[in-house]
Amino acid sequence: MRPLLSAGDTEIYRVEEYRSAMLPVEEMFIGTEALRLQIAALGPDDYEASSDRLVMASTSYVVRSRGFVAVVDTGVGNGKPRIRDMWNGLTTSWLEEVSQVVDPAEVDVVINTHLHCDHVGWNTTTDAAGAWVPTFPNARYLFNELDRSFITGPDARVMFERNGDFWADSIEPVFVAGQADVVELPHRAAPGIVLEHAPGDTPGHMVVRVLDPSSGSTVAIISGDALHHVLQVATPGLTSSFCSMKEVAEATRRALLEECAATGVPLLPGHVASRELLYVGADGEGGFEVSDGAH
Repeated sequence: MRPLLSAGDTEIYRVEEYRSAMLPVEEMFIGTEALRLQIAALGPDDYEASSDRLVMASTSYVVRSRGFVAVVDTGVGNGKPRIRDMWNGLTTSWLEEVSQVVDPAEVDVVINTHLHCDHVGWNTTTDAAGAWVPTFPNARYLFNELDRSFITGPDARVMFERNGDFWADSIEPVFVAGQADVVELPHRAAPGIVLEHAPGDTPGHMVVRVLDPSSGSTVAIISGDALHHVLQVATPGLTSSFCSMKEVAEATRRALLEECAATGVPLLPGHVASRELLYVGADGEGGFEVSDGAH
């Protein structure tokens, strides 16, 4: 597998678990009535008109930096019991694709940008006895206290009712195995990998800033669910119905878009299907637009 991006001795690989016309527009986003012309103009990698559903991907990233290897976000996972039909018992070749980049036993850290079920699934796989165990046997799994408290608190109950108990099969086994580290933010996981607080989708949502260690310059920002869809570039106030902190999510998204528009640094989102590298530009009217490339 070829890297998506490289700078110096830092490489970023994109692994797509699956893509589909995932959710109806009105279920995914709040307040889309005024955007119907923009939605209708989207291409087939962003919108399926026949079903009025947004096309989205489930994407993970593998980062290599000076011999250090991180896996960022682990998708839905195989064989997980989930309420939604599209995720229940899913079977994909995700692990085989990751293994083209790195032996799972050689992964140093696993980073979940946030603790939603479609970002933590491959944290675990089943052993010979059918128990859920860490997929990456020698890795440290990095969490922060805000999201750990959120996922184990009463506010998470609605997520489990909607999706299934992904804490039990995809997160708790990592803690039981002694492979979990709860870190403070910002956290430098390696010279070229920095975790930064980007709250909104969850209280402890993080983005991962990937650096060229030699120059210290930012290569890309792995943005998790700070931005779910290209619609949110031109309309950053458009907020997912699944965000825990909707106003905070908008502020986080605007800050990321402002940085990327000013610097030419690409975003690597968790769900955008139409662009592997999401470049952002200024639209000349104080807003943002999808750009064709770096400055």
